[in-house]
Amino acid sequence: MDAVFGASATLIPWFIAALAAMLTLWAVLSALAATKLARAAAQDAERAAGGLIQLQREAERLHAAWRADMAALARLRSDAAPPSQVPQHAQAPQQAAPPRQPQPARPAPRPPLVANKTPEALEDRTVTIGAWLPASDATTKLVEAGDDEVKGSETTLMFGPKLSPVEAKDQFHGLPLLRVTVGSDPGKEFKLPFQACTVGRAGTNRVVLSENKASRVHAEIRFDHNRFFLKDLDSTNGTLRNGAAVTDEALEFGDIITIGKTELLFTCEGFDLKDSEPSRAIAAFARLLEKEPDFIPALHNLAFLLERDVARRSEADGVWKRLKRLEP
Repeated sequence: MDAVFGASATLIPWFIAALAAMLTLWAVLSALAATKLARAAAQDAERAAGGLIQLQREAERLHAAWRADMAALARLRSDAAPPSQVPQHAQAPQQAAPPRQPQPARPAPRPPLVANKTPEALEDRTVTIGAWLPASDATTKLVEAGDDEVKGSETTLMFGPKLSPVEAKDQFHGLPLLRVTVGSDPGKEFKLPFQACTVGRAGTNRVVLSENKASRVHAEIRFDHNRFFLKDLDSTNGTLRNGAAVTDEALEFGDIITIGKTELLFTCEGFDLKDSEPSRAIAAFARLLEKEPDFIPALHNLAFLLERDVARRSEADGVWKRLKRLEP
């Protein structure tokens, strides 16, 4: 019995040591789990903060657009308001003026179809932009005169309000653009004129990216055959369009261009509004087509929007016929 109790007394310290080791291991594992949870919570908070920043920027952009719309509406109302009535007793008597000979009405001057283009360059154009309608209508008129199959019957498309003075001064207003959706400058936009421009890390590019994996002159975006084309300029890491490598391909609105870790959305004002505000999208595409009437992606989107509007479905016929003549 003494031997048994002696052996038990010897095992008790070992049992206590093993129990202490297990408790220490459990405490370490608990601390590691808590650290992991804290790190995940910090990452979630960082993502939430980034989302709030983007929401704030979008709210500021919408607020600025709303203020511009309200200012334009106030100007239209002031233009359409009748002059103040003068009391009859306050009017000074006037002598009867001799009757004037009627003069022939002069046609309203038409603004140029495309800015900075010579008449010779416009000989093959079939779209002419009409004069502004009265302020009460607040619309522009686009008249398309077709080829032999549609001559004799012209299609009239009614579009949205005039440009505000701020928009009229911005020569790049309404142009297609690249918007950074993922990368170091989310929300940054680059307007694309209807000509060739380059994309890359160097400051000489029109689209300058803060992307380490971008080459100094990484890619080219050019306007050719009534479309924009994306071409990789033998860059080190390549260029992707909707996840696939490209060499030289046409762009459509909604395409995602990936350079390194930066993603850029090819879009325009009308494409951004086509689902939420179709009427404003139609007006935006009309302004875009005033700059380049043969821009095929804009004509496609305009035709679909007009077809979805029951009251204006017939106006889409002229746009489809124009597309049929432009596309091979």
